[in-house]
Amino acid sequence: MPSAMEEFHFTGQDDALEHIVARERPLVIRGLVKDWPLVTAAAQSDTAFARMLASFDNGTPVDALVMPASEEGVIGYSADGSGFNFDHHRASVSQGLDKLLKLADRDAPGVAMQSAPIAACLPGLLEQHAVPFLGEQIKPRIWIGNRVTTPAHFDEYHNVACVVCGVRRFTLFAPEQIGNLYIGPLDYAPTGAAISMARLDRPDDPRYPRLRLALESAIVADLEPGDAIYIPPM
Repeated sequence: MPSAMEEFHFTGQDDALEHIVARERPLVIRGLVKDWPLVTAAAQSDTAFARMLASFDNGTPVDALVMPASEEGVIGYSADGSGFNFDHHRASVSQGLDKLLKLADRDAPGVAMQSAPIAACLPGLLEQHAVPFLGEQIKPRIWIGNRVTTPAHFDEYHNVACVVCGVRRFTLFAPEQIGNLYIGPLDYAPTGAAISMARLDRPDDPRYPRLRLALESAIVADLEPGDAIYIPPM
């Protein structure tokens, strides 16, 4: 069974970034952005969060993925592997938020606005929502969605992911588990990075018998609004 991820509660140390990166291990940072105005708005309601976020929107279109409810929000390939299981759209953040507010049902289609550069679509947001120890050379991005699952994949960069509204679960694997995660085509992936073909919530799928070996070594963290996680490269 997956184990819980190591964590600490942020207290504002000046050397926090160097301390975190030097560990070369994933780390949950509780309360890192708890004082952000958007986190406060999210605690009031989804509508209050959406209204505040939309107030920064300049109308720039961002990438949006829409999946039928039958896909259970899991981004991936079509059943026959010839394409992807979502439709790709371009919409403003405000348009995406309006759609999400109308899709509160658990069985609603999956919607995900993916990796949008904040400076391009939400100018002014970062003035009140900066990560305390990140420099101006870091260009943050935003992910917005409902019940959406991104399959296991890897990034080549250091990542600090902050949760503002709702909850988010991270399941992480050491790089040596790649052989047990059934990676799909390297040059044909729905989110740019190659993804696992196996669903982590279906460990008994006979097509992926080694998935259980990966899950035995996985570490998991559930993040609430105001929390963050550091994920090292790979």
